[in-house]
Amino acid sequence: MIVTGGTTQAEANTGITISNNLFSGRTKWSARCQDRHYWTALFSGANDQITMARNCIDSTSGRSPKTGGSGNPKVLLHYYNNLHTNIIGETFEVGSGSNLLAEGNVFENVKMQDPGDLKTQDGGHSYVPMKPAEADRCKSILGRPCATNLLIQSSPYKFSVDTQAVDAFKAYPAAAQAKVLPASSIQHGVPGRCGVGYM
Repeated sequence: MIVTGGTTQAEANTGITISNNLFSGRTKWSARCQDRHYWTALFSGANDQITMARNCIDSTSGRSPKTGGSGNPKVLLHYYNNLHTNIIGETFEVGSGSNLLAEGNVFENVKMQDPGDLKTQDGGHSYVPMKPAEADRCKSILGRPCATNLLIQSSPYKFSVDTQAVDAFKAYPAAAQAKVLPASSIQHGVPGRCGVGYM
């Protein structure tokens, strides 16, 4: 649905915000044969600095999102207050050359299709706090606690709390200044709503 790329600084995707979109994966043609779109978001540029906030991701099966991977990517993704619903398969796929800070997101009715789906970090670094103590560790780096993420009626995904990911955001004040809401406040919808007519 959305992809970045490029191999040179001239092709850098910096200062990009993706917000208030509805990523609906309902389809009759799916890679995993369960009526859900797989390629949701792939960020793999040479210098991606992206914020993805207040989006609704529904009925997908993977790469929600995928960061980094092959080539020589350098990806920094601040991912907050996104609402994931009715997913069968993967959530995050954090590949080499990428750092992901995910906070205040909701995963409701998000289920694995096979055991490999539970793994979310694949060579990259991610910080996805699920407990208050994990969220508080952000304070010494960002000057504020992170917001915890929320799993509701979902499989036990293996979200990482790799502080190297938070360290990568030190040089970017926008992450520290972001107005991240508690995950519980977006369970029934994100601020500004999602999709056409609500932007």
